[in-house]
Amino acid sequence: MQKDSVLERSYINDFHRQNSMGALKEAQSMLLHPYSREQKLAQINSLRQNNRIKK
Repeated sequence: MQKDSVLERSYINDFHRQNSMGALKEAQSMLLHPYSREQKLAQINSLRQNNRIKK
């Protein structure tokens, strides 16, 4: 029974570490790319509209 709780804690700690690392990578990526998804989509749509107008 004690062995199971050690394995369970190990799994939970590893899961938490992976999530923390994922969140850290996401935050670093957001710092490199300051635009939000919505801003980027708006920029893409604006460029598409400008291309249609030019044609």
